[in-house]
Amino acid sequence: MIMDIDKLILQKEIEDCKKCKLGKGFKSFGWGDKDSSIIFIGSNPTQRIKENRLCFQSNTIKPLFRALLELGYKSKDFYFTNKVKCPTPKNRVPMKKETTLCESFLQHELDVVKPKIIICLGKYTSVEYGIPKMYTGIYIGEHSEVKVYLFPHPSYINRFPKNYEKFKKCLGVILNNAKI
Repeated sequence: MIMDIDKLILQKEIEDCKKCKLGKGFKSFGWGDKDSSIIFIGSNPTQRIKENRLCFQSNTIKPLFRALLELGYKSKDFYFTNKVKCPTPKNRVPMKKETTLCESFLQHELDVVKPKIIICLGKYTSVEYGIPKMYTGIYIGEHSEVKVYLFPHPSYINRFPKNYEKFKKCLGVILNNAKI
């Protein structure tokens, strides 16, 4: 987890945020190993995470955790967060304004975790990197001396289960290249 004091400060900042209409509802928080060299970033939490308020808890993410386990990793070995900290109505794609208003929270997490690799899950997570389509495991360059990969959102595997092995293989290549 993020160091206790950093985590508490960040959670308080997120909890108090009212910068946009989404801030009226509940918020979600990143979780995992703050010393991990890899951070997974999703676009926004779903309405289903109200209970524990931690991101990456819905059924749509299960293929990622399954692949990590089958590759010999545990979810606790990584850090997980979202660009936008509040669920959007009907799980729509976050608007640019909402993403921009949440940037400071994500930057705070990146400053604390200091990852060597960022894995952006889904095309909406990596729009700022100029990738217009979904490519599995494509390396999209350095961002502040961090390698950034665009990777399909695990919900893609829920829709197209026949692609699970390819999804897992590509994830394995990224993780093996990271040598963690």
